[in-house]
Amino acid sequence: MARQETGGTKTARDHSRVAVPSEARRNKRGMIPRGERPAGLRGKPRVFLMKTPGGVGIVRRVTKKRHPIQFLYWLKADVQVKPAFGFKRTVGTTVSRVFGPNFVQALDQARATAR
Repeated sequence: MARQETGGTKTARDHSRVAVPSEARRNKRGMIPRGERPAGLRGKPRVFLMKTPGGVGIVRRVTKKRHPIQFLYWLKADVQVKPAFGFKRTVGTTVSRVFGPNFVQALDQARATAR
């Protein structure tokens, strides 16, 4: 999650490649189910690796015929990740807006109830 906050480069583990989804099926929440992820597709019929001038991809034959094919994932050595979350900015603005008044209120209450 740190990379989602700050951005950076994602590199593959175990000297392999990172699978970047292109036409992978997603559920209604926008997530890719386990059976449609690269490890879940391994060994399924009509799913294979294909080398093209653009790179290597995980491909599925849509019908029993040779064509059409569907590129599910592109396999890359590393991928640039853009910052997406913005937690740091959100927390900073909330603290600067809310902390001061809450602190003053808590300090006044502590003084009023002190023995």
